[in-house]
Amino acid sequence: MTLLIACFIACGPEAITPDPASPAPASDDEPAPASLEPTEHPGMARVDWDDRLAVPIPVLGELVFFDPATLETEAWYLGHEPTRVALLNGLLYVTLRAGNQLKVLDASGSSRVIPTGAEPYGIVAMPERDSVMVAVSREGRVVERTSDGDEVRNFRIDGEPRWLARHPSLDSLYVATAYGQEILWIDGDELPVGFPFPDLVSERDGEIHALQGRVTGDPVVSPDGTQLLAPALFVDPSPDDDPDLYAAGGGATPILGRFLPALVTWDLDRGEPHSPRALWLGTDLDPGVTARSYPSSVQADPGGEIALVSMEASDAVLAVPLRPIEEPSEELGGWVPVPRVHLKTLRGPRATALLPDDTLWIHCGLDHAVARVDPAAVRRMVQYLMTDSPTDPDDVADASYRLDSTSVHLQLTSSALDPRVAQGRSLFTSALNSEVASPSAGVSCSTCHFEGRSDGTVWSLPYGDRVTKSLAGQVSRTPPFTWTLGTPSIEHEAAATSKDRMGGSGLDHGQAIEVAAWIDYTRRPSPPTRVLERDVKQGEDLFLDDALGCADCHPPPGYTDGKAYALATDEPITTPSLLGVGARGPYFHDGRSLDLFDVLEDPWMSTAFQLSAEEQRQLVVFLQSL
Repeated sequence: MTLLIACFIACGPEAITPDPASPAPASDDEPAPASLEPTEHPGMARVDWDDRLAVPIPVLGELVFFDPATLETEAWYLGHEPTRVALLNGLLYVTLRAGNQLKVLDASGSSRVIPTGAEPYGIVAMPERDSVMVAVSREGRVVERTSDGDEVRNFRIDGEPRWLARHPSLDSLYVATAYGQEILWIDGDELPVGFPFPDLVSERDGEIHALQGRVTGDPVVSPDGTQLLAPALFVDPSPDDDPDLYAAGGGATPILGRFLPALVTWDLDRGEPHSPRALWLGTDLDPGVTARSYPSSVQADPGGEIALVSMEASDAVLAVPLRPIEEPSEELGGWVPVPRVHLKTLRGPRATALLPDDTLWIHCGLDHAVARVDPAAVRRMVQYLMTDSPTDPDDVADASYRLDSTSVHLQLTSSALDPRVAQGRSLFTSALNSEVASPSAGVSCSTCHFEGRSDGTVWSLPYGDRVTKSLAGQVSRTPPFTWTLGTPSIEHEAAATSKDRMGGSGLDHGQAIEVAAWIDYTRRPSPPTRVLERDVKQGEDLFLDDALGCADCHPPPGYTDGKAYALATDEPITTPSLLGVGARGPYFHDGRSLDLFDVLEDPWMSTAFQLSAEEQRQLVVFLQSL
């Protein structure tokens, strides 16, 4: 039995920039928003000097301010991928990921720059300390800086820290990494402590498979400080003989497939996380109304009763109840089933902003636009779900609703990508396009190649284990493109993967070229900056040493010979380029080595295992500089 009620939220392109409508009057039984301040998403923050919203658009290098009352916009070109924003004492801090710096702006329009190290990503203000915390992802550090730019604290964190959240009333910080299966808690000046995800399983083809999870966006603490929320994706990389690997489904429970979106929650006890739960987010109403891709952001309603979760590749925002949360269901593999309100949006929702006047704005990154929604209608529907929703776990896990409401759409900027690159980006990011993937699979190219890079997953394929390859940078210039020879171009690989693994009907040649254009538009990860040039040079000398032989298979400038070798495998494995190698572990085709030091200890890697510890360190420093 499946309960599906179709009510529509119209955030589609047909509703372009009407005059702002007055909020609908509240009914007697309508839940009123709490008096607590809404949580803010660092991808869309309210600026207190003029009540505008600041929205970074990394791909265009712009920071756009827009006024929710007048719908006026102002775009500032900053360059260098503005990624996240935070407000502290009337100053707006912007992480410039590609520029390795913070940009600090004030109401007068003046600015200054604070160097950070490689690829600053997440940022949160710590008003009680008059400072900001910055996740310097490629350096593996979370750094506290004062408003003057001075470094106060520095925490070393493995797994590429990207996303941050702070507790609203305690000196507590929460860190999510690109590759770790946990959330880290920094309590005051204490060292980070990891809190793992719940153990989850999925049933497929009559077998139970353990799932691997990772955070896919900024976590947030509920306004009352009692819950930590993190958008996450769980995958099943276990063996399967099905050639449509990523689209494979089946099983006896309503939670199935290889890609399983979740909202992971922890209860907080004086800031310390405990009792993790994974709320199932997958939604299937019909082939054109699917939300099974990765969640890209989460925001908590002021009352802490509802979470709004952006599903970037599914063009949707899901509203799910947070209280009461059921205990994990054993018959659903440890998942917590929750009913969901489905808000159809423009393309690529990345962040939401719930303002004090109780209006909800959604930033849709692929369209460079924002949409306004009435959150009161969402609350009414969620309240209805909590009182009249099914109680059987199978029915709850399948229950999903769409809602109809008025909305305002606003184009943020007149800037645009090259049309071919923009279309390739759209195809790359869509889990709904049936030519790219089976809509019920919940997978897009960006699912495994998040931001063009690698998710670090090791897939058990019919011919052996294979780690996801990074696509960052102009990879078309450094063939081979897969772990085996025979793929002549990136467009050929895109077409083959979409049809043979993702279950799509297949990209035509023009679409494949567009996807390849987007991949080549992305840049290589920035190398760490806190290194000594002497170490880089000495590491390069070791790399080029004929006695060591690294450059025999990895000759510059592409750092690949384009050949394949039988490295203890039945099938020859291609030599990957080492450009950007520091940002794409685990290593080897089968992910056997977790880091570059492990690689050097492998006897298949020439005689590098015989180097001294200091020489290995210098060689790794050089490799990370590529």
